[in-house]
Amino acid sequence: MLKLKTAEQRLHSTVSAGVNLRSLVLILLAIEFLDELVFGTREAAWPLIRDDLQLSYTQVGILLSVPNVVGNLIEPPIAILSDIWKRRVLILMGGMFFATALLLTSLSWSFPVLLAAFILMNPASGMFVALSQAVLMDAEPVRQEQNMARWELSGALGNLIGPLALALVVLLGLGWRSLHIALFLLTLALIAAAWRFPLTKTTTSTEQAESPALMDGVRAALRALKRREVWRWVVLLEFADLTVDGLKGYLALYLVDI
Repeated sequence: MLKLKTAEQRLHSTVSAGVNLRSLVLILLAIEFLDELVFGTREAAWPLIRDDLQLSYTQVGILLSVPNVVGNLIEPPIAILSDIWKRRVLILMGGMFFATALLLTSLSWSFPVLLAAFILMNPASGMFVALSQAVLMDAEPVRQEQNMARWELSGALGNLIGPLALALVVLLGLGWRSLHIALFLLTLALIAAAWRFPLTKTTTSTEQAESPALMDGVRAALRALKRREVWRWVVLLEFADLTVDGLKGYLALYLVDI
């Protein structure tokens, strides 16, 4: 009887762990979906934002470029910190900053305020979304390729639905600000859903015993930067981001203004 009860407890524990893992994966994929939904919405809303705030093309260019530069400076230290400190705290903090940036965007009344919102959103996205991707890869090491495919699909769907959501909002007589408020509320819901999960890095007992310090992470990053293939992928990634973001950022304005 005792053996039967023990077996039932093990089975219940296994089933519960499987359910929790699936829930975690769904939440992480939803975070990527939200991120691309936000940026897909914003790129399509540029004509509305430009007309509402009376922005020039130069100001639009600053809004598209400066936040990326700031993000590129802030995100590497955050990535190092996530390997040696509490990744869960960084993700949840990033989510709160992301939500704050969305709220500030919806309430922005001038170019400086909108620029501040975008500058906050860029590194916040790195903390909230990029670290969530790292958690997803660590959650199921044997299924990394499948989960990466799911991640890309979630992002593509968000990018596709963003402009459609904006079109629906405009059709209903609402503005781009209303949609950003809705995205702010959706972000809060995802933060609440992710709150009950550990969101930690999977480590072995040996790695836990080593307890890497901040300077160890910095030295590891510097060693990586000495590798030519790392620089090659960094440059290619930046050019790809510049091409895609620059094209999408000005495409809606171009189609409206021609």
